[in-house]
Amino acid sequence: MSGPLMEKGERQTADGGGVAVPRQDVRRLTPKDVVRLSRDLYVAGQLGEDEYTLLSFQPELHPAFARTIGALTGETAEPDRSHDVIRWWEDRVEFECRYPDPSTDRIRPSKRILDVLRDVAGEAEASANHF
Repeated sequence: MSGPLMEKGERQTADGGGVAVPRQDVRRLTPKDVVRLSRDLYVAGQLGEDEYTLLSFQPELHPAFARTIGALTGETAEPDRSHDVIRWWEDRVEFECRYPDPSTDRIRPSKRILDVLRDVAGEAEASANHF
């Protein structure tokens, strides 16, 4: 889609279908930002429902974080602190490739999420052969 149907600042997806989410710095997003971005990517058709669910789940936003994950790790929830979301998903894909779970395929949706995040960050071309 190009021309008058595209709003200012919008761009097409890499495959030419549909309007993509505007570029943003995915290497510095808070958990709250990730939830918003995942919703926008789902609404734009760039993520499927399963991918949306994986990306939008942010443990630091859960009210029981301190009693559960925080109690186990000694961490406190910091929902307003930025994280490198691409690096986190790169680590996750690497882990899932190294230790695949035969009962579920988490590698494919995780790689897809990573590809979409790189595209939003403008890093898709530079890292096309990374995973």
